[in-house]
This record gives sequence, C-alpha cells and structure tokens, in this order.
Amino acid sequence: MENMFLDGDGLDLSIDLTPMIDVLFMLLIFFITAMTFVKPVIDVNLATAESAAKGSGSNKQLVISIDETGQIYLDGKGIELIDLEPVFIREHESTINLFVDRQTPFQDFLSVIDLAKLNKCDDLLVTTEPAEQ
Repeated sequence: MENMFLDGDGLDLSIDLTPMIDVLFMLLIFFITAMTFVKPVIDVNLATAESAAKGSGSNKQLVISIDETGQIYLDGKGIELIDLEPVFIREHESTINLFVDRQTPFQDFLSVIDLAKLNKCDDLLVTTEPAEQ
C-alpha cells in the first residue's frame, strides 16, 4: 500500500505533533504551578488606626477574614464560627491574624475573638490600615 503522506519526490508531508504536545505540557505545568502561588483574597475594607505598625511575621499565622456581612473566611475559604473551634484547638500556638471589614457587626468580630480566647489562642493580631497623617 502506498503511503498517502508522501509527495511525488518521496518527501514525508505529515505534521510532527511532538513540539505542539511539548508546548501544551509546558503551559499545563506553568498554570498548575502558578495556581499554587495564588492566595485567595477577600475584599475587606480595613479600619484605620494611628497605632498601626508592621508585623514581624515571625510565627506561623492563621489568617481569618470577616467581611461586612459577618461571613468568616479561613485562608480565603468560607467557614462557620462553630467550625473554627477545632482549628483553634489544633493551631493554638499560631498567631491569629484578623482582617475585619470596618462595616462588620461588632458581635461577629467579638465572637471570633471570644472563641479564640476560650481555646487558648492568645496571640491575636487585628490588621488595620495606617491612618493618613
């Protein structure tokens, strides 16, 4: 049987897909590794404070955000208040870094702090924006 991908001179006219497959694999690897570095960001309008200072970042931090509706997020993922207790028990030596929207109901803010204190999480930070001078 005659090869249908040969021209009259006997040259192979088929397309080599190996470079295209290599490029696709490289793109796949790039996007997979890039996604591991993206940290979910919760849009929180932080309050300002005259005493705002840069943190040292020396300890392991547990990032908890509370938006203006009172929804709690742990590392960018929504979580209920009751589900924070096992996290606080497991991570009681970590620094709890709170990002609280300025419109958050005070009771929601206080409930998270109270639960942390009840579970021996005494190292609490409330992240704010520096006040304009």
